[in-house]
Amino acid sequence: MPRERPSTGTLPSSKRVNDDDTNSLGARARNHGRLRAASALEDAGELRDAARLFEVAGEHAQAANLHLEHAQTLRDDRRRIMALREGATRNSGESEQGRALHAALARALLGHAQALPEGALRRGLSLEAASAHEEADEGSQAGELYEAMGLLHRAAQAYEAAGAITRLEFVLAILEHQERAAQDLARAEAEIDSAMRLGRRKLAHRLLLEHKRHCARQGLTLQPNLERTLGLFDHGLPRRRRLLLSSPETGQAIRIVSGHTLRIGRAPDSEFPVDGTALSRDHAAIELHIDPEGNPKLRLADRGSRAGSFWDGDPLDPGEWTDLNDSGELGLGIALALELVPTGNHERPAVFVRACGALGPWTLFAPLGCDLAMGPEQIEPATLVFDDPYTQLIADAGVTMWLENEPLGPGAPVELLVHDRLRLRGTDDEGNPVNLVLVVREYLEQTR
Repeated sequence: MPRERPSTGTLPSSKRVNDDDTNSLGARARNHGRLRAASALEDAGELRDAARLFEVAGEHAQAANLHLEHAQTLRDDRRRIMALREGATRNSGESEQGRALHAALARALLGHAQALPEGALRRGLSLEAASAHEEADEGSQAGELYEAMGLLHRAAQAYEAAGAITRLEFVLAILEHQERAAQDLARAEAEIDSAMRLGRRKLAHRLLLEHKRHCARQGLTLQPNLERTLGLFDHGLPRRRRLLLSSPETGQAIRIVSGHTLRIGRAPDSEFPVDGTALSRDHAAIELHIDPEGNPKLRLADRGSRAGSFWDGDPLDPGEWTDLNDSGELGLGIALALELVPTGNHERPAVFVRACGALGPWTLFAPLGCDLAMGPEQIEPATLVFDDPYTQLIADAGVTMWLENEPLGPGAPVELLVHDRLRLRGTDDEGNPVNLVLVVREYLEQTR
């Protein structure tokens, strides 16, 4: 006796036999022949071949049922999944039998996925299972899978289709929270980007750290682009308060040193390192001193060196400080002499230092800030202000400053980072044209 066959459901247009063809007498005869052949294959136990013929004949409900029966005869998980996939691909979930086929595929995929380690393959199988659940009209199960994978928009669609209102409201609340978080992130990124472009690095650094702490409280990690920006402060803030400002257009450069003391000696970490076996590691120093009236002054001293130090030919007693009021020559034993040129004013004393006869850049020791200068005779219309660990550059009135390609407002300070490129353009106090390009570097090389 042939098996009782379930009724067929309405087929999607893509799987229907052409109406004109079926309405023709010849087509109906051919289809009848296919059904008889399919039934014979089914009775013979050739379920897979029978299912394929039923599909050709348009009997998709019966075909889905046979694909499911065929898959259940297979013991190997992979072969069973392949059989279910073939059936699900050829037959939709519009019939009861089609829905049962897709539900079986979802269960088989999940069972196989659970045996796998976390990774792309497991996620891919779970995603396929969720889609099969949807085709099987099991929206709640599909929504749970989408939700577990973080695909909340698809989870919401599945819950809505299934009428799972409680889970839908929960997912929508998460999506709303994520949307607010994304808006907060966009605002934070915009504020940080603006602060960086306008040279307000101290503000940008504070905003970055606040955002990082906020992410940590939410169990999130900082976005890669913000992590890279934060790394700029680890590598871009000059260490040991040393900057090299150079002009690629003129070839000029100036070394800027802040801090309380300019140490001179063979020690590699000296602010003004020098060569010479006769010289001491800590040979001499220039320091900032505040007198009893509160006036800042620069003074120099020998630090107990073996070869001694001389100011304009007069020996300096070790540890005895001498006020630095005028230009002169600081002798370091008989091996080296340095030219010292005081600059600045009574509120912000500074001094240029360079080996006598040298042609390289000057070192400008300016513990309280100073006018920007490329040398004693070349003062530029801008001011350097130290706000540890930042060095600010502020253009004078009448001069416009660009940071990279970003024009800055009048008097806007730029907190310098290594590799910054700036342009100053305008006129100075005497009406002379100004067109200066500066590149910020950190100098660590030994001065000779």
